[in-house]
Amino acid sequence: MAGCGSAGAGSSPSAPASGAEVTGEITVLAAASLTESFTTLGKQFEAAHPGVEVTLSFGSSSALATQVTSGAPADVFASASAENMDAVVAAEAASDPTTFARNVMQIAVPPSNP
Repeated sequence: MAGCGSAGAGSSPSAPASGAEVTGEITVLAAASLTESFTTLGKQFEAAHPGVEVTLSFGSSSALATQVTSGAPADVFASASAENMDAVVAAEAASDPTTFARNVMQIAVPPSNP
């Protein structure tokens, strides 16, 4: 998983230099596989920063990448595919991607299954 943000997206949260509360909105477009974890993180962030509203939108990484490169407002784009992240960065719709998780394919079968 890779994530990046765009400085020009919407009304990103801001914190005055005086140390006042963080306020604003954060729009997150994330791979569907991140629904559970990002929903939890969004709620935790809002609880820690009462002046911030986190809006989450989940879908396939390719569809979300198309939305971002077409101008959809997003403060954070979290992709399950490096290829889609590269396309967003190449389109200059985001910068500085960071890998924050990796998927490993696993298969689970009962012990009686050879």
